[in-house]
Amino acid sequence: MPQTYRLVLLLLAGSLLFATSPARAEPAADRILKTYVEAVGGSGALARIQSRQFKTTLSSGLLRMKVDSRLVRPNLFEEQSTFLGFSSSNGHDGRTGWNRKRGKTEIVQGVELARMLRGHSLDWDQQLQRWYPTRQRLADAEVAGVKVQVVELTAATGEKEIWRFDAATGLLKQIEGFKFEKDKPPVKIVSSLDDYRKVDGVLLPHRMTATDGKREFLIVMSDLVHNQVKEPIRLPAGD
Repeated sequence: MPQTYRLVLLLLAGSLLFATSPARAEPAADRILKTYVEAVGGSGALARIQSRQFKTTLSSGLLRMKVDSRLVRPNLFEEQSTFLGFSSSNGHDGRTGWNRKRGKTEIVQGVELARMLRGHSLDWDQQLQRWYPTRQRLADAEVAGVKVQVVELTAATGEKEIWRFDAATGLLKQIEGFKFEKDKPPVKIVSSLDDYRKVDGVLLPHRMTATDGKREFLIVMSDLVHNQVKEPIRLPAGD
């Protein structure tokens, strides 16, 4: 399943995040990101989430994809997808990342693994500075009539993302990034997030719409529970 379409998403704050020297003002982009962390519940609530399990339905027209996801702090995860009767999975067991399709397992490393972990790490709040070493505030804008504060993030892997935050609530409203697939050029994706709900003290978006300029996808999350993952996450056995 393409990384950009996973509601697992990179949405889900450490007290040391964006720490600044008393002699220098905190950068504007970092203030916006820090406000976002506080808006979703704050560092204490996020730290109490040791695991997350949920289901996702992705639809476009008559097509439907079902995904079962498990995440374990800090960055272990597994996703099981079903599409047109075919099953696939991807994950990271703490040491090795993988994609598995049609009974074949491919090991994920390097840049591809870094991108994968950005979307599947429960300690995301503590990793933002490392993942995105360059962060810049852009001019305010509007999304669907809502004033947004805009931050451009340049990842350690080189690509840029634009994050747009509701100026009134501080919540992430839209992400402009890229979909990456092996041996294909990157495709720009614009994803809009809504239906935020509080679960165990943390606000999470339960609905996302994404477009690649040609197609629109609706992604809905359900059956979300925290701190109930008991089975270990392991690299699939060899073929």
